[in-house]
Amino acid sequence: MVVLLLLRFVRREQGGLPRSSLFYNGCPNRLDNSYYKNLQIQRGLFFSDQILWHDPATKNTVGALANNTGIWEAKFTAAMIRLGSIDVKIGDDGEVRKNCRVVN
Repeated sequence: MVVLLLLRFVRREQGGLPRSSLFYNGCPNRLDNSYYKNLQIQRGLFFSDQILWHDPATKNTVGALANNTGIWEAKFTAAMIRLGSIDVKIGDDGEVRKNCRVVN
């Protein structure tokens, strides 16, 4: 617990964009749009997540997903349907790449 309090203090003292946050305000038992709401209040899980709120190219999308649960639910549902259509390659039909950019 002391480590978490120290990290919170260090993060607050640094100012500006957070490097990362170990404090997630979402509900761990429910899928919802709290990830995007947290970005709006500077509570992104990682610096790279927080950039989504500060980048003009993605800020409107983050705002829409944070402020409208229906939009988030529709996009999440569509993404899960697309993800479910991906065939898993097994045996000789697929490979685990040593480098994601290059076929073994």
